[in-house]
Amino acid sequence: GDAEGAIATVGKLVDIFQLEGAYGLENALLKTGSAINELGMTSTANEGYIVDFTSRLAGLAPNADISISKILGMGATLDKYGQQAETAGTAIGQTIMAMFKRTETFADIAKMPLQEFADLLNKDVNEALLRVLEGMNDGGGLTTVVTAMEAMHLNGQRASTILGTLSKNTEELRAQQELAADAFERGTS
Repeated sequence: GDAEGAIATVGKLVDIFQLEGAYGLENALLKTGSAINELGMTSTANEGYIVDFTSRLAGLAPNADISISKILGMGATLDKYGQQAETAGTAIGQTIMAMFKRTETFADIAKMPLQEFADLLNKDVNEALLRVLEGMNDGGGLTTVVTAMEAMHLNGQRASTILGTLSKNTEELRAQQELAADAFERGTS
């Protein structure tokens, strides 16, 4: 959109992720805008989608201590692979909540010992989610995704599509999250 609208939207993300205290308002806006811009320039992801997806996880991500750059990178990955922001936000939010409710099931999917997965979940929710996604992609294809979805008590074709897409593209997801983190850190794009 226009410059004023874009600043207002990015400003809301800065507020939601409480970045002003750490960086000051101007730097927080520059860092966030830089990450969004860099993701849009280096892939087919649309900046508007990235912001929309990030806004949809704004209630959950800060409480789960997932950085804005991780969510921006996830949004870019999902848009690159043609997933709807609303559906993606819901599926990711449900998955994160379910990881805390059914930790043993998710540890099994991630192919990790329960205590190790629980410790990771308490330390780095994003990495725990990535490990689950990688576990879903063990070579079994759609059968593995469907089995994992049933074990997670998540249903619906849309959620399966979102998680299946991410499970097949975890390397890309990690790369997009790293790109967002680097651009955020530099704050110059």
